[in-house]
Amino acid sequence: MSDGRHKFFVDENIPPACADIFRKPFKRALFRSCADEELLGMKDVALFRTLSDRGFSVIITHDKNQLFHADELNGLRDARLHWVGIDKIKGSGASYYSQLIAALSLAIPRIIAGDISDPHRFMVSSDPARMERQLSIERL
Repeated sequence: MSDGRHKFFVDENIPPACADIFRKPFKRALFRSCADEELLGMKDVALFRTLSDRGFSVIITHDKNQLFHADELNGLRDARLHWVGIDKIKGSGASYYSQLIAALSLAIPRIIAGDISDPHRFMVSSDPARMERQLSIERL
């Protein structure tokens, strides 16, 4: 956390404009894209260390493999990063952004509330047909 606010990192597999989109409604947090931080192309474990060094507490990504490769999962834990993952979204343009915003709006307030301290996995489904179980939270 930086100045008491969570810093959210938007991974390179999510459009950098998403950081801009979330800055307005979630003023109690800081959102930075991969491009903002000039971290394009970094390997995940090194990225996690860098994010921790820069005061980030959350990574937002489409990369579910980070949870299944032991070195990456341990890297997330060591960096004390919350992991917010979202299913790949079908569609583009306004359809893509509206699905992304709707899905991530379930996880972001839970993190900002500050009642979860240890690194957790927030898996968000972008499928509107699964609305009743769209967010799952587990300790990393």
